[in-house]
Amino acid sequence: MHFNFDVTIDKNILVDNLRLQQILINCKKIAIKFTAVGDVKLQPRLMNRIDGLQYLRFSVMDYGIKINRHKTHKLLLALEQADWLLTHVGNGRF
Repeated sequence: MHFNFDVTIDKNILVDNLRLQQILINCKKIAIKFTAVGDVKLQPRLMNRIDGLQYLRFSVMDYGIKINRHKTHKLLLALEQADWLLTHVGNGRF
């Protein structure tokens, strides 16, 4: 596993740390699981900076089996559903 950090990203960023960790850990686990030979790389990049906000892109690259481009949205579906439940149920909306 390699990590390529973009040095143009500010060291102090405001982010939902737990949510970001869950997403990156899930993507990393999937990449490692299906990469028997080769490398897995995590790469955050600064895409834009507007009004003091940084817009980042996190990429997970691997040499494992490939997923059909039209099915990649399903990878994070369970996480999105859990997020919705935590947001609505956790705030007493239900």
